[in-house]
Parts: sequence; structure tokens; C-alpha cells
Amino acid sequence: MSVLAIIGLILAFINPVIGGVLVGYIVWLDDPTVGFQLIVLSLTVVSLYFVGFIVYINKRIKKLESRLNELEGKS
Repeated sequence: MSVLAIIGLILAFINPVIGGVLVGYIVWLDDPTVGFQLIVLSLTVVSLYFVGFIVYINKRIKKLESRLNELEGKS
């Protein structure tokens, strides 16, 4: 595994767009198997970030909704 592939693997978790897709493509030009694995890993990490964001927003909306219900009940 080349140094660029290791850097791409680390960057895939920190910033999936740069680390996974961009560096994965550069690695793919040299070694298609490793490059494709980096690209798939980055897309997986992006989808996990997206699901986590949706869960966070849902919890936040429920909190705001309960606060709004409390305010309406006190008025």
C-alpha cells in the first residue's frame, strides 16, 4: 500500500470528499483495487455522517417541540 493510499484512508474519515473521492481517484489511477476501496469507504462514511445528522436534527426538533408545548401550556 502506497503512502498516498494510507493518507487517503486517514482522510476518508476526516473529510470523505477530499480523502476518499479525490485521493481515491488518484490512487485508482495507479492501483484500481485500492482506489476503488477508498472511494467506497468515503461514500460509506458520508452516508453515516448523513444518517447521524438526521438523527441529531430529529432529537433537536423533538426538544424544541416539547419546549413549545410547555410554553403554550403556561400561557
